[in-house]
Order: sequence, then structure tokens, then C-alpha cells
Amino acid sequence: MSSFLLMLVFVFCVQDVCFAGNVRVTREKRNFVAENNFYRINFSKTASINEIIFKDSCKGIKSNYLSHDSLTLNSSKNFYLRENAIAEGSIKEISKTEKQLVFRVSYPKTPSNVVADYVYTFYADKPIIKVDILMRQDKNTSWLLIRLNEFGINNGFFSDWAVGEDEKSGSLSKDTKDQKATNWKKSYNWSALFTDESALGIIGLDKNSQSFIHIYGPKKQYINGKFSKWNSKEIALKQYLYIGPSYGGYKQVREWAQKLASKK
Repeated sequence: MSSFLLMLVFVFCVQDVCFAGNVRVTREKRNFVAENNFYRINFSKTASINEIIFKDSCKGIKSNYLSHDSLTLNSSKNFYLRENAIAEGSIKEISKTEKQLVFRVSYPKTPSNVVADYVYTFYADKPIIKVDILMRQDKNTSWLLIRLNEFGINNGFFSDWAVGEDEKSGSLSKDTKDQKATNWKKSYNWSALFTDESALGIIGLDKNSQSFIHIYGPKKQYINGKFSKWNSKEIALKQYLYIGPSYGGYKQVREWAQKLASKK
């Protein structure tokens, strides 16, 4: 990360101290920003996330590929949220401590006129974000692959990984030193990438919303919310993102997964 970007992140953190405890969602030109005292998230005009700033460490990750949602029809036909979609966004205030960012997304060049609704719910004083996605198509086109709530990190920001259910964890550099690619195809009720300071996690509450991690090396990872075939009229996904402090490990993600599961 450049010193210029770090300087900007530091300014954001200093300026936002007075808003600790609140949650804000604002429109900035054609983009949207959601923030509370744990994070600042920038959404592009196509509804994809292109920057996350962790306020605990005043560091962030920024990439055009950060939000990697996509549809794959065959080996030569891919449609990406970040570049092949048209989105309309709106802000809803549920309460002073809960706000939503709602996107209606269309993929005009898909053969089945795919339309998706993305609803992000942000909370004051919580490092979790509820993500509801409903994707529909006019006819039952068989898609080879659908990827939802997926993030691609290729700058080596994170140092460690962890997954829940049959809990295990490890170091990204150590576990990929002698391997070109290490892929976990199994789904877990939560998955996390983290450093000593910050963590990015995906939490699922049922078998249809479990997550997993793809590791392609110490500097390139994907954390996946949905990765499957699609051949029905619609497909839905409900998950939670954890964006907040790690306190040197992944226990915060695990504890939030347990809290959310107990409220089902």
C-alpha cells in the first residue's frame, strides 16, 4: 500500500472519531460509502465493493477485483458485477442504529435477463454486516458457475486463514510455501482471513450459505460466499460479513458466528 493511501486512511480515521457508535451510509457522487466505528466500505456505481478500511488499524484493502461476484455461462462467457452490470442504489434508514444500502442490479447482456437485488444492512457498534442477495432470471438457463459475496485479495494484506465447523487455521505463507495452489472445496459455517490487527470473515447460518477459502499463494486468496452451479429461476443467499479487529486471531469471527447462530 502506498504511503499516499495510508495517509488518506489515517485522515479518515482521525476525522471519524467523533462519529464512533453511529452508522452512516452516504452517496458520494455516483458511489456509496458505509461506515461505523469499525469500518469504512466504498461501493462502486455497479454495486461492487472496491475498498475496505479497517478503522482499528487505519489500514485498508483496495482493488477493482475486491468484490468478485460473477456469472459463468461457459469457459468463454463471463459476466462480472464490477464491469458487466448496471445498478441503481438507494439508502434506507431502518433506525438510528441500523441502515440499509439496496441495489437493483441487471446484467443486460445475459441470455436470460438476470436481475439481482443486493441488500446490505449496517449496524452501529457492530463489526457485522448482513448481506441478502436474490438473483432471478427469465428462463432456466444453466449457469456453469455463480459466485456471490466473494472477495479477491491479491496484495498480500492478510497473513493467516481460519475456517469453522471442524475448526482449523494456518499461516498463508507457511501453508503455501511448497504448493502452487491450496484449495478448500468444503463449505464451512464461517471463514476468515486475518492479520494481527484486522479480520475479514464470512458467516453463514445454514448449508445454503456456508463459505470457504481459496488460497493460491501467500499473496493471493479468495474468500467465497457462494460458489456453485445455477439452473433455476432464482437463487438466494443470506450471510454476514465480519469486518473488524482480530485481536491477534480469529476468535472474534467465531464468536459472532456463534451469536448469530443462537438467534436463528
